[in-house]
Amino acid sequence: MFHPSNATVIARLVLAWLGERTGAPVELLDGDAGVAVHGRLGAETVVLAVESLSSAEQPAGWQAGLDRFGARLDPRSEGAVILWLPAGAAPPAEEPAATVAVRAVQAAIDAVPPGESRDALLPIVLGLQKRDDNGAYVSAFGGLAPLWAQFTDRVQGYYQIDSTALHRLPEDEAEVRALIDRVITASAGMALGEARMVDADDRWRVQRLRDGSGCTVIAAPPGDETESGAPLRRRLRAVLRGTGERLADGRPALRVLALLGHYPTIEADQAGPALRGQDPSLFAGLDLIVVVADGAVKPLLDVGRRLAAPGATAG
Repeated sequence: MFHPSNATVIARLVLAWLGERTGAPVELLDGDAGVAVHGRLGAETVVLAVESLSSAEQPAGWQAGLDRFGARLDPRSEGAVILWLPAGAAPPAEEPAATVAVRAVQAAIDAVPPGESRDALLPIVLGLQKRDDNGAYVSAFGGLAPLWAQFTDRVQGYYQIDSTALHRLPEDEAEVRALIDRVITASAGMALGEARMVDADDRWRVQRLRDGSGCTVIAAPPGDETESGAPLRRRLRAVLRGTGERLADGRPALRVLALLGHYPTIEADQAGPALRGQDPSLFAGLDLIVVVADGAVKPLLDVGRRLAAPGATAG
């Protein structure tokens, strides 16, 4: 479930996106996450509700662990920092892994200017084992699973790859190919049953806003599968039923519902298709519905036709 302490920083991100889309100046007026967050877009008041798409209960101590990790990070300069953990990733609790992760994230924080994002490179290892001398293919579980076919006919024998430590692939295709080549090189000369380790990097998105302060870590507990399918549709209905009434206080305002997803990229969100199957009467009282994931914002439903142009923009 969504932690209310994250509502303000998500509201800042959405306000910045609205400012970029409309060209109007923006300002955060308050951070009352218990009801809504209020801001200003030009001369217009904006009332934002921030809700998670996840309906899973957080394990005991999950949010406290995220907060402890965030407290070890130093934003260094102006602008709130958001660390977006890919699905399945969690900050290490034990040493020295925790300090290694902090140093990797801090290096990305120090390099990212306001209004942009960078990937923190977390050192990991992939497991490689030769299971059969016959064949020329691999099976993989974890982050490399979608790429298994790219190994076919490039290895001698049958191999299993354990890439469960890899939660986000590089966006650069050249870097993906280099990772595949590294695994193939490691497979050369392996004996039946032999296992080897291959060095690699996991990627955690580090984003710096143009205003605000502090470091916020946003992540879903490993194993949370409620942001798709029937659980997602039920969650959307529950959110939509109450949000419009909650934001309607009788004063003219742009009423925005921001849905926080924990998808690997904004393009992978499933809230848009799920929203199209909802009862239109549930949108009453809302002007704009957006999804926020992996440091980007995308409009799902512009009820009031308030946006100047379509598209998603990183904050």
